[in-house]
Amino acid sequence: MTLGGTRQQKAGLIGTAVLLLIWGAAAAAVGREVLVPGPLRVLQEVGRLLQDPRTPGLVAGTVVRWLSAFLLAGLLGITTGSLGYRHSWFADGIRPLVILIRAIPVIAIILIALVWLPLSRVGVLVGLLVAYPLIHQGVLDGLRSIDPALLEMSRIFRVSLPRAIALIYLPGSLPLVLSTLTAAVGMSWKAVIAAEVLSQPARAIGTALQTAKLYIDTPQVFAWTVIAVSLAALVDGLLLLIDRRLYLRQNRPPTETHSDNSSQETARLPAVTPVAVQVEQLAFSYDTTVVFDALDLDIQPGEITVIFGPSGCGKTTLLRLIAGTLAPAQGHIHRSDHQRPATSFVFQEPRLLPWATIRRNLEPACEHLPRRIRRQGMHAMLQQVRVALPDSYPEQLSGGMQQRINLARGFLHPAGLICLDEPFANQDGATRTELLQLTLSLHRSCRPTMLWITHDPQEAMTVADRIVLLSTPGTTGTRILADYRLTGAPPAQREVVRQAIANRSES
Repeated sequence: MTLGGTRQQKAGLIGTAVLLLIWGAAAAAVGREVLVPGPLRVLQEVGRLLQDPRTPGLVAGTVVRWLSAFLLAGLLGITTGSLGYRHSWFADGIRPLVILIRAIPVIAIILIALVWLPLSRVGVLVGLLVAYPLIHQGVLDGLRSIDPALLEMSRIFRVSLPRAIALIYLPGSLPLVLSTLTAAVGMSWKAVIAAEVLSQPARAIGTALQTAKLYIDTPQVFAWTVIAVSLAALVDGLLLLIDRRLYLRQNRPPTETHSDNSSQETARLPAVTPVAVQVEQLAFSYDTTVVFDALDLDIQPGEITVIFGPSGCGKTTLLRLIAGTLAPAQGHIHRSDHQRPATSFVFQEPRLLPWATIRRNLEPACEHLPRRIRRQGMHAMLQQVRVALPDSYPEQLSGGMQQRINLARGFLHPAGLICLDEPFANQDGATRTELLQLTLSLHRSCRPTMLWITHDPQEAMTVADRIVLLSTPGTTGTRILADYRLTGAPPAQREVVRQAIANRSES
């Protein structure tokens, strides 16, 4: 057990003890059991009720009503919350109804339900209407809290909807949803019992409470209250246990996977056909800001083309246009794999799922491969990028190790075009050099076409077959200033190029 968990338990026990002392002191001060029975007297009454053969039926009746209401509210809330996340018009349209349901007093709902429904169903409707707005809003807020960068990553790697739900949407929204469910459990449980007090169904805790009240049996009223609170606390504890298990799983010490150097194997990267890309008269704008206007660019298959230019000139936008995550306003982007276009990406930040292990973080890249090939490829790739902690979580790794996973994921995806958006900008010099050499080694293994953005002249000269130099953005957008081919270029020409891009990076 963690130190934090032990402290929380101690604090909870101390708080309970203080409440019992206050309760006992109040009972002693009043001195009349009919008004405030003491804790021991109530405990005796709880014991008597637990031995009563009618008690299980009363408890079961209330639990069934609450469970029916909560499951219906959960199903409805998850459905409308998810639809609201996918379609803003739906969220705006249903918002007045959700606000109305939330604002109606519980007693008003009970009185209306008494007119509409059989007595045994009143609690179900009341619990449903109390829990639904909370669950709807919790699901909506939980889904909206997911990092958009992770969703873009899943779209680029063409993650199927079922796997995206399992890998991203469900775990990403779970913290907010769990806190909402905890609130909904308590609110709906109280509402169901309150409805039972007024509707008086045959088997119900609320009916037993009302009967005890009619006979002025205050100890029994307190005893049934203790039983009701204990049942609600049990469900609340189960939700807390789920939350704690998720936290502990992500914070357990990483387990290193040892292997002999002799047994390490070169990653069997998926066979790909390098993609040729032709950009014709490309135009794109953000609101009133023109990024490109009539841009032309040909990218040869199998080459590493570096896009170099000042900040804000549209380098990342160009990558996203070619990758298909943005649509051009005018012009065309022709790809040689137009029948089944596939693009992989190595991002500037790792974009790893914080709730998933390293092994699971690689799955989006190779979901469509056969299972055996996928597992072999992930294992070999992790060895090649020298990550020995496949079952650890991203926050347990350094920034350089996380970037290795980002790189491995990019090359595992069976795509003939890989876009690299300043992948090593945040690394120190030694790590950057190591990752550069690792990337070039992976490129030699499968020879995909690579589009590489960088601000570092030395990095550009190290990796590029060709360097495309972009201008500073102007009123007519960014244009191509120069196009340098380095493959086979003599040292003197390479030095001219190096000076040109170095001067550009300093301007």
